[in-house]
Amino acid sequence: MVAKNNIVKYEEEIFSEEWFVFVDSTFFEIFTFPFIAGDPNTALDRPHTVVITKEMKVKYFGKEDPIGKIFKINGEEDYEITGVCETPPSQSSIEFDFLGSLTGRGRSSHDDWGSNSLQTFVLLEEGVSPEEINDQFSALLDKYFGPIINAIMNISLTEFYEGGNRYYYYLERLTDIHLHSSFTERFENATDTTYVYVLSVIALFILFIACINFVNLTTARSSLRAREVGIKKVVGSSRRKLIQQFLTESMLLSILSMILAVVLVELLLGKFNDLSEKELTVNYFSNPVIIPSLIILTLFVGLVAGSYAAFFQSSVKVLSVLKGKFSHAMKTGVLRNAMVIFQFTTSIFLIICTLIVFSQIKYIRDMDLGFDKDQILVIERFNAIGNQQQLFKEKLLNDPKIQNASVSVNVPGQNFSGNGILKEGGKDSEVHILSRWWADYDLLETMGFSMVEGRFYSEEFPTDSNAIIINQVSIKSMTLDDPLTKRLIEPSDTVRPRPIVGIVKDFNFQSAHNPIRPLSLELMRSGQTGRFLLIKFQPGSMQSALRNAEQLWNEMVIDQPFEYFFLDDEFDEAYRGERRLGIIYTIFSVLAIFIACLGLFGMASFTTERKTKDIGIRKAMGATGTSIVFLLTREFNKWVLVANVIAWPLAFLLMKNWLENFAFRIDQGIFTYVLAAILTLIIAIVTVSYQSIRAAIKNPAESLRYE
Repeated sequence: MVAKNNIVKYEEEIFSEEWFVFVDSTFFEIFTFPFIAGDPNTALDRPHTVVITKEMKVKYFGKEDPIGKIFKINGEEDYEITGVCETPPSQSSIEFDFLGSLTGRGRSSHDDWGSNSLQTFVLLEEGVSPEEINDQFSALLDKYFGPIINAIMNISLTEFYEGGNRYYYYLERLTDIHLHSSFTERFENATDTTYVYVLSVIALFILFIACINFVNLTTARSSLRAREVGIKKVVGSSRRKLIQQFLTESMLLSILSMILAVVLVELLLGKFNDLSEKELTVNYFSNPVIIPSLIILTLFVGLVAGSYAAFFQSSVKVLSVLKGKFSHAMKTGVLRNAMVIFQFTTSIFLIICTLIVFSQIKYIRDMDLGFDKDQILVIERFNAIGNQQQLFKEKLLNDPKIQNASVSVNVPGQNFSGNGILKEGGKDSEVHILSRWWADYDLLETMGFSMVEGRFYSEEFPTDSNAIIINQVSIKSMTLDDPLTKRLIEPSDTVRPRPIVGIVKDFNFQSAHNPIRPLSLELMRSGQTGRFLLIKFQPGSMQSALRNAEQLWNEMVIDQPFEYFFLDDEFDEAYRGERRLGIIYTIFSVLAIFIACLGLFGMASFTTERKTKDIGIRKAMGATGTSIVFLLTREFNKWVLVANVIAWPLAFLLMKNWLENFAFRIDQGIFTYVLAAILTLIIAIVTVSYQSIRAAIKNPAESLRYE
């Protein structure tokens, strides 16, 4: 299975299709995508046949029958439509719009065990485990891959492995692709399970904060309901019935909350999908797990949130209540304070994580990559122009708004193929892997690289066709002393050693997730075509340069759309997942802080009410309003400070682990943690101040008449 972009033409309609996938004739024996027209058993048996999805059928043919119709692919090959199947679900890891027959194409007949460009799906017999098959791959590699290594490198497969090289086959369960695959970039909709766990834990924290608020506010009101409990006990109500009453109240609130939550999910799920770039759906009735899970969660939350208050309030002594000597729950406030501390610990933790995520994203977006990615336009599918690439480039450079241009096989930010290379005179087993970038003579001027030694390729040196330029990391990797006097050998061409003519300063040709790897910049061979044209235009002339490039393309290229992107956008795309994570963290943080503040506001009201007489006496004795406010806010501020002590190390450890996903990362400075502490402290003070100021300005006479 191999996916590639292709130009599809039907009559006068031309489209660039991303999901044109080539598969062999057994594809529908493994995957059961329902057929609308055609026979899945024979649809892809013949070369140059294609099965399209229902969506593509409507796009190209409307209500017409497409069977037997002909597509022209890339302006060269004709493909006959032999079937129409249902469009894969949006959540599917197997994505396609077109399934072209791999039969008859070059890759289908290659017996090359050294290639890993195809994805192979295997349907195992019932009862056979993947581990049983994995155990057999070692013998197959010895038999088929071993001779390839021996022919290319003149070493055995064992020596190849001993040299630190890795090459192996293994099976991965299809059900693991979405969350647990080692190669998520190969499949659509695959993601990192770490994000799922982190967001799930945050959601549970927020739910727990809400439960804590309910417990705190209920116990805060316990003195008000104590008389109710006492009277009910006097008239004969048992403790069991009182427990049932309080738990029923809690359960009803939980049920109403769940109903409201389901409504909000339905209203906001589309927005969340847009933000997360997922296609999440909730199938309440088709999935047998959903409804029971919601019922269990509702009952569990109702029980947890209401149990403490129910069991405490039902245990009050009638005589104490009727005498007015009711002692409030959690008299020392230890448990209540601990719960408030937990709320703010979670909030501070989320604030710190959000600040660090955004700081890291800003750092990698603004970091010096070692070349100028701004003002670079990249024309895709430049190989469609054939042998007129240099002519197109020369005509384009007549535009004074364009500084330079380079024909290239690669482009920064995308995948680079690697190749084994040897040092001349070194041991045969010392194979070093270098990423390779092929381009023409103008790559240096177009991209703005820096040379630290030697020179770049020049037409004044005909021997440069066999020369090689490497980066600084390559020198360290191969331990090259005085590299400009050394030559490298390709295992596939041992008779032509390649002299090193230049050393380019290290630059990030991939995202900041990856360290800078050994790289060779190589001159395109005679007859080799580039897939991209890199264009450096003058600042402020982007639109004009783009129009001229498109006009020239349309003049020189027939039946091929003009496709392009900007290089800085390509690098920004690499960090899109982190940006989404930062926004989601922000939303969760605001929600957690808001819920925590609701609880804090309620607790402040309760504390202020309990100290009404105390406040009145203090004011009568001459205490100022400021001192009263300070007295009432001091306790809450203490909780926030304790929460910081707990949250800081937890956030540090999590963010340290997350930042290790980046080869280039920020240091976790103390400023971020102090800022989170200050923000939380301000939020707590503002939340409590309303009740505190209200109590401070109250007339002492009213306070002393209280109760």
